Amino acid sequence: TAYRRTIKKLLRKYDREHIVLNMGSGPTYFNERRDLINVDFHPYEEVDIVADITDLPVADGTIDFIINIAVLEHVEQVHMAVREMFRILKPGGEVLCYVPFIVPFHGAPQDFHRWTMLGMEKLFANYEILETGIGCGPTSGLLWIFQEWTAILFSFGSKKLHDVILLFLLIVLMPLKVIDIILARFPHAEKIASGFYIVASKKEG
Repeated sequence: TAYRRTIKKLLRKYDREHIVLNMGSGPTYFNERRDLINVDFHPYEEVDIVADITDLPVADGTIDFIINIAVLEHVEQVHMAVREMFRILKPGGEVLCYVPFIVPFHGAPQDFHRWTMLGMEKLFANYEILETGIGCGPTSGLLWIFQEWTAILFSFGSKKLHDVILLFLLIVLMPLKVIDIILARFPHAEKIASGFYIVASKKEG
């Protein structure tokens, strides 16, 4: 997909000679890049900087590239996080951000926001927008909602049974997501896409 191609292109562009921040990394290494600086609110073993992404202990204009994937929906003061990215980026530095649109509630530990394509662009209005697109297509959104709906219906109020059904459906239905390789290219796919991505740059001068 265009989203995956964009990720690969940016990771090639920002190699080990650059300072790259993975904001909201969780307990993972993004694409196995262990040279990235992982930032998260929780002190996982893989995290280099434990901090709130709305108030980072990072000097102004020092970061070449920021990765922020499926994090902003969990941040209550989301505009503060986007301003903080802008502050720490070097002039001309870039950010890759993924935000959800059609997805169920998923607290980690909280869940506050959803964005349309236009809403995502407005969120990054102070940046130069270089690229936008569907990061996760309509089929993915539909399946996630269907899985949650089915798990709620047939769990009869049992959280344990709900989680078992959800996991089973996730595994069984996952192959259907391949439909999005084609569907995400259709003109109206953004109306019910699961999520969007944006590549934006801090304007120089």
